[in-house]
Amino acid sequence: MPLDIISWQEAVCLWYKGVAEIVDSYEDRVLHSGYDKYLGTWKDAMQCPAVIRLRTFVNPKKKIQFYKPFTRKNVYDRDNHKCQYCSDRVSMAQMTFDHVKPRSKGGLTSWNNIVCSCYKCNSKKSNRTPEEAGMKLRKKPFAPLLADNFNDGIMDRMKGMKRVLNNEKWKQWIYWNVEMESD
Repeated sequence: MPLDIISWQEAVCLWYKGVAEIVDSYEDRVLHSGYDKYLGTWKDAMQCPAVIRLRTFVNPKKKIQFYKPFTRKNVYDRDNHKCQYCSDRVSMAQMTFDHVKPRSKGGLTSWNNIVCSCYKCNSKKSNRTPEEAGMKLRKKPFAPLLADNFNDGIMDRMKGMKRVLNNEKWKQWIYWNVEMESD
């Protein structure tokens, strides 16, 4: 899995030390070393590494959570800032949590039972299930994985980098569980 984005200089140093192996290189970028001023040529050349793999397992410094923390902001982001009943855009201040299965009927306050809702739809649904209220849930609630937020948001950082999105070399290595989209 991707751990970080590093410079080509760091990649070459890790490879040279034997800590990493080069998995893929840029064919159009060549690194030269050892210029001979008498012959006017370079002694060695290598293709610039695009993707490297560490030779030994790296234990993460912090405990990895597989699910994002259950917070108001994370529910808001998961539901794409929209009410899950009417699909209207809702500001964070106007958003309410709605228990799909009401707490009075045994519903839990968890990722799989909470959706973002506007005041109007939350009031209309009241203490009923969507079916009982005659409302349709746009998207089933789910617990988002942290995989796209692993190692301080490595996937989010990659998604924001145009050179990653447009680079066929990197795409095959970073599409490990999330679809990347350009903005």
